[in-house]
Amino acid sequence: MTTDEKYMKELKKVIGRFATPTIVIGKEALLGFALNRRRIEELLGMGPASSGET
Repeated sequence: MTTDEKYMKELKKVIGRFATPTIVIGKEALLGFALNRRRIEELLGMGPASSGET
């Protein structure tokens, strides 16, 4: 967690609350890594949806 006020304000603006880890990819904000790993990989072009696999 950062103490930089600029980033804290941006986080609050983007997702409406403070949560860590918050991962923002494009315009999508994901709260937490483990529960969102598949979606993160898809957004980064690493998951099944990006390669046509199921």
